[in-house]
Amino acid sequence: MKRIWCALLLSALLVSCKLVQPVFNSRIDTAGGQVELSIIGIDEDTGQLATEVVEDDFNFLDQNWRVGGGGDLDLVNKLLPTGKAFAMPPSLLPLLGLGQRFATSSGGLFDPAIGAILNLWGFSSPHVGNHPVPPATAINALLYRHPKIRDLDQDWILLRSNNPFVQLNFTGLLHGYGVDLAASRLQELGINNAIIEFGAAIRVIGDKDGQPWRIFIHRPEGGGIFAALDVKGDEGIVTLGNHERNFISKRKHYHEILDPRTGFPATGSRAVTVIHNNAVSADAAAYAIFVAGPELWTKVAATMGIELAALLDAENVLHVTPAMHKRLILMDKYMNIKVSDPIAVPDAE
Repeated sequence: MKRIWCALLLSALLVSCKLVQPVFNSRIDTAGGQVELSIIGIDEDTGQLATEVVEDDFNFLDQNWRVGGGGDLDLVNKLLPTGKAFAMPPSLLPLLGLGQRFATSSGGLFDPAIGAILNLWGFSSPHVGNHPVPPATAINALLYRHPKIRDLDQDWILLRSNNPFVQLNFTGLLHGYGVDLAASRLQELGINNAIIEFGAAIRVIGDKDGQPWRIFIHRPEGGGIFAALDVKGDEGIVTLGNHERNFISKRKHYHEILDPRTGFPATGSRAVTVIHNNAVSADAAAYAIFVAGPELWTKVAATMGIELAALLDAENVLHVTPAMHKRLILMDKYMNIKVSDPIAVPDAE
């Protein structure tokens, strides 16, 4: 993985503001995209050490947690169709636990067991090029087998699948988990003010020299910025849109946020932004809320413990929770906004 040292500033970082403390910026290239770090108040030696530590973690995630990485996840997916019990690689135990939890809390709208359907669509590859849409008969054949993460029997480290069509794909958690892990590593090094961005996920710790970090929310499919968020403290922010990781077939766009109920890209939503105290929870919730669409999104937000969420629907109506409405800085005064009833969430975990 090539590391590039640069003076890049995240779009979320410095906005017409002169900082007193030095800023260290770095970028790490990974198979799943670029990781961008901006750290306040450290010297270059500490910054290089921090980047090397974070890079090592992402090297491990790329190899072992990504489909096609040739590591632990690929081995598990090879063994699942046998129906025999095998020893789960310890590195995957936390991820499996998160996947099971989020599949339950989302009512199945987020389920990492649909890897075979993602493979069919060509979304397991890091790079998605234009290609034909898979036949509906092939998609329906997999749906008929109902691959779900609850088909897995786990006895501590022993794992067995009751359904030979279960294939695990944790792409919907990797960005959030990755930035959470990076934040933890930075804090272990005594770094308390930083922002980490990887794909759809951002993790913030502390502030930027006493000021909040400003996160910009871009319109799907281009068209500039329509909102911003000021973030200070320790939060994860994830924005998913139908404009990322898609392909064109017969002049129609197909994105990778698949509805587990249909096997096709979810409709009804254009983009979702979620804020949570950890980015991996925001990542899973953003996926499930996107799939839920404008009719069911508040129900899913509640069951997943999300108070801060916004959904831009297919008609360009921006649906927001009351808590998010207070935080959102709108750049488009003509935006059609619909504020939901307050979200009643379970006790925080």
